[in-house]
Amino acid sequence: DLRVYISQFCLKFAVLTYGYGGIEYLCNVPGLVSGAIAMNAGTGRAAGKAISDYLISVDVIDDDEIVTIPRGVCGFSYRNSIFKGSSKRIITS
Repeated sequence: DLRVYISQFCLKFAVLTYGYGGIEYLCNVPGLVSGAIAMNAGTGRAAGKAISDYLISVDVIDDDEIVTIPRGVCGFSYRNSIFKGSSKRIITS
């Protein structure tokens, strides 16, 4: 059972260090990046921003194999994705 833990604070630091932006709002959301992806964390329906807006694909471990799932196949919607309740492990590296 492999688990990868990256805090959203670390992600924000890395994003800002390399000149990217847009997900700074996640700094105030407690949790891990993999959890934010699984639940499609965001600013809420009123602001209309979610982490899925910034993803191209998601790497997961499925049956001991690394699989890349394109964003369009991830089933992202308000606070939801195919990863909620799934046995797939999201890789955040």
